[in-house]
Amino acid sequence: MAICKRNNCTLSIGELPDERNLRLCPKHYQGKLSNAAKRAQRWGLTCQYPPCGISLSGTRNRRYCCIEHRNKDRRLIDDDAIVSLVKHSYWINVESKLKNNPLGLGSITSPDDIVALIRLYQRKAGHQKAYNTLNGQRVTDSQGRALKRLIPWLELELCHIYPNSKGGANTVDNIIIAPALINRMMKDTIPVSKTPGTFSGIKAAGSPLPIKSTLLKALTMQYGQDEIQEALASVKHVTFADLSVPRRLFGTDIYARPPLLKLLKEETMRLGLWRLRESINSIESSHWLSAGPANELFAVAAFHAILNGDADNLLEVFSSLHEDVMERARNKEALNYDYYQNILERYVSRYFQIGLHNQEACILFYNTFFTVPPLDKHGVLIMPHHF
Repeated sequence: MAICKRNNCTLSIGELPDERNLRLCPKHYQGKLSNAAKRAQRWGLTCQYPPCGISLSGTRNRRYCCIEHRNKDRRLIDDDAIVSLVKHSYWINVESKLKNNPLGLGSITSPDDIVALIRLYQRKAGHQKAYNTLNGQRVTDSQGRALKRLIPWLELELCHIYPNSKGGANTVDNIIIAPALINRMMKDTIPVSKTPGTFSGIKAAGSPLPIKSTLLKALTMQYGQDEIQEALASVKHVTFADLSVPRRLFGTDIYARPPLLKLLKEETMRLGLWRLRESINSIESSHWLSAGPANELFAVAAFHAILNGDADNLLEVFSSLHEDVMERARNKEALNYDYYQNILERYVSRYFQIGLHNQEACILFYNTFFTVPPLDKHGVLIMPHHF
């Protein structure tokens, strides 16, 4: 009896004509038919990544022509810029805020809120003056290795007026860019405001939608790929810092450009606190108010007051300052300087335990807001203009 021609096969050739013609046993003959059917099926297969679609007939692949197209087809949104965006610190920070909120996606009203938060992070970065080089030398860690990140000169955070952990809205009207030191002092305290409005913050009104996986996945499931891709179009081309390039610290003359007052002016304008914004202009140019270096401690007190709901009416009082100045000027009367000075002194003493009359204490406290102190104990700039 003839034996199957396949190597190491000891079975007899089958009885079917084709089996005998091919000199194959029934087992190997069926295997040959199966392989032929698979080849015929593969002839019509194409790469399942939509922009590709090339034939897979000459390959052993069943779904994709290459690993790159397999990975791209598995994306939630097939957009290289958005894939890059979700790796950026701006996106990671926004994702963290929503995950730490008990309402999750319920703390926003639309994908536009995500875009607005990313823009706030971009604004914050501009105020922080990040650097990696001081006095011509790269900043290193404790092992003497160059740091793999930029260091903010002025440490800021996106602070919720109504706390995030208590269900505060993740919308820009409930968030202010403020010193990290102040935000840490407030912890998760719900603002106690005597009047409704900005100082009360905004509690999210949405239903709980926890983010169980990633923010991008949750957004696409809730709003759809097309809407998310359209919403992120304006912010998806973010810039990643090139850590190999020296970033020097400059523009640190706090007397020429008071950084906290500048930030406070921009944030009060963004939040629509117009009366307070006008009063800050009066404070900047005043010589009668004693509020630490360049009157910057007024900004510190104001940020604190915004985050605690203006419980002591500090902002309510100082919002009337500009109007008071103008009214007294028209009536040719002198401003009651002591009234405003005493209110500010009581506030700073109560919450920061320093006296505005103590110059050295004010300077030491002010320097804690910066990673590199701008002043010596006498209030003299200790940093040159450029590094």
